[in-house]
Amino acid sequence: MKKEKFFKIYSELKLYLFSTILVFFVVFPIFLPVRFEISQSMIWGASVLVIWLISVVITLLIHVLRKDDKQLEFLQYFSVISDCVFLAIVLAIFSDINSLYFFAFGIIIIGSAFYLNLYIVLTAGISSILVLIVGFSLEADKPISGVAVLNLVLEILFISIITYLVYLLTSSIKEIYFQKQKLKKTSQINKELLINTSNNLRAPLPTIRDSTQLLLDEKTGALKQDQKKMLQMIHHLSEKMIDEANSAIYFEQLKNNNLNIKIERFDLVEILNQVIDRHNIDLESSGIVLNCYQCNQPRFVEADKSKTIHIISTLIKNALAFGKSGNEITIRPNLSPNKEFINLLITYRKIEIPEIDFHDIMSKNKIDLTYKVDIYVAEEILKRMKGSLNVNHSLKEKNWYFTLVFRNS
Repeated sequence: MKKEKFFKIYSELKLYLFSTILVFFVVFPIFLPVRFEISQSMIWGASVLVIWLISVVITLLIHVLRKDDKQLEFLQYFSVISDCVFLAIVLAIFSDINSLYFFAFGIIIIGSAFYLNLYIVLTAGISSILVLIVGFSLEADKPISGVAVLNLVLEILFISIITYLVYLLTSSIKEIYFQKQKLKKTSQINKELLINTSNNLRAPLPTIRDSTQLLLDEKTGALKQDQKKMLQMIHHLSEKMIDEANSAIYFEQLKNNNLNIKIERFDLVEILNQVIDRHNIDLESSGIVLNCYQCNQPRFVEADKSKTIHIISTLIKNALAFGKSGNEITIRPNLSPNKEFINLLITYRKIEIPEIDFHDIMSKNKIDLTYKVDIYVAEEILKRMKGSLNVNHSLKEKNWYFTLVFRNS
């Protein structure tokens, strides 16, 4: 909760209390103590009205000046002092300021903790003590007895203890609040650093990837077998780093609701074969088999081409991350019964992966975290392309089914 919200809540609670007391004085003046004459009661009632208006003004000003720390702090001090004056007037009307109800000043001191300012807590305590001393000097019977002085000392001691305890409590809450703000700021810096790093990494990687592809195509001259293997590795690692950078960037863009989607018409099967070729090296080294059925018949869809490539690539990458030698990945693009959509079914056979919880992205395990972010990003991107991602799990067969739904073109 932000600091100014504490002030807003406390000010509104105080306003409701003051309004209730004001209504009592206006609507039920007959209940005022008989020890005052009518004229005196009107003066006291007017005093209550003035303090109530001050509270209203402070509450309204906080909505206007809540971004100005200096003016906000002044209002907080003024609010605490006006509370003490208001309570003194109310106690003077109903009994005495130094009556058994003096402990109500402790409520003001506790309320001052909402401002998360140690000096305001001290101000509330000192103001309460001064009000008690002034009230004692005005209301005490002359000559002043030793018992009355002792009662005043005990009252001051009580208020001092309350002030000290609230001071300690406020100090602890303030420390927790500022530590939380510090962590929040650090987290924001880390996010910005991640985005900047991802952007800086992503900028040269496509150039490296495309350049190595030109060399692999031997358009600049024939290559030896060792050179080809080295370039294939560089090309493959570039693709993986691009996917990792894109996942981080898309995740932050989705959180900030500024992800750009470019809808175009393209052949889903064509890019599907491209993505499979990209992962051939990992498939061979892992021993995982990938079978693509009906991957020779064009299937045109309307979607964001680059983000579709990213989604399919990350789903295959995650299968490789969790799979073992002998596991299988099957891919099958199908036309929906109403021919309005193209359903791309990607199945992980005998591959055990974490349960998916879209509402809990964070995970202690780095691989689980990457996987959950990838699934979350894929689902949200497909939604923005007027498609969807459906995930099903067969416990008996230990298979995972990912159905990517695209609009047919």
